[in-house]
Amino acid sequence: MNSELAIQKINLLPENIQEQVMDYIEFLVNKYINVSQPLVVKKQEIETITDETKSVLDDCLLDYKKNPKKVKPWEQVEQEIIDKYNYAL
Repeated sequence: MNSELAIQKINLLPENIQEQVMDYIEFLVNKYINVSQPLVVKKQEIETITDETKSVLDDCLLDYKKNPKKVKPWEQVEQEIIDKYNYAL
């Protein structure tokens, strides 16, 4: 593929569309490139969980313990997303 030609065509687009193209390119890179590369995370790259996030997770866990039958398996949630947005994860 001629990347220079692709860049020239992208530069002809309005700026807001260029941003969407870049988002899509980032999505594709993350989806296809990173899958083939082993995941190596350095300790300093791992973000710590904030107190706010901990609170949300604690609330979710309490809700689950109160109503464990309301929980859906991931496969079902994934299929609902695919059906609703016509987009496979």
